[in-house]
Amino acid sequence: MADFKLFLPVFFLLSLSFLSVYGDTGSLTAISGKSYQINYDAKYAQVLSVQPNKDDQSLIFSIQVTSPISTLQLTLPRELIDATKKDGSDDSFIVLVDGTFTSYVEKNSIQTSRTIMIQLAPENKDLEIIGTHLAAQRTVLLELRKYLHNPHKLQLQISHKIHKHNKTRPLLLYKTQP
Repeated sequence: MADFKLFLPVFFLLSLSFLSVYGDTGSLTAISGKSYQINYDAKYAQVLSVQPNKDDQSLIFSIQVTSPISTLQLTLPRELIDATKKDGSDDSFIVLVDGTFTSYVEKNSIQTSRTIMIQLAPENKDLEIIGTHLAAQRTVLLELRKYLHNPHKLQLQISHKIHKHNKTRPLLLYKTQP
């Protein structure tokens, strides 16, 4: 009976470790101007982190793969990252696994998100998804559009922000024509 009491906790711990190796389902928070939730379902893999890359308009995921047949399904909010053509229709993402182009399957595409599935290998550590825009860039463009209809307001806003950082001499950056 004493052996059984020792076996039960060990069995429980081993079964929990097997589950974490088999799959990982949940959500990550990506911060790019504001917080966005990325839902994922990983089979024989774990998603360790996500980092927006504003220079490349991409998301970089740190992953740990535990089997030769691993998949990662990501639901990407369009407000965070998207790949679109000039006419607004969906375009393909560029997906890199450890810097190498890889294919993916788009499982679902709705107005608010796109769900993609990627196959992974045990040696994979980094996954990068590149779109045509990332949230932080879109936020800045939307803010600038507010001022395009009132150039005087744009002049005052820019001058004020620079003046805050350079208190010795305010700069006039924009001058309207009479």
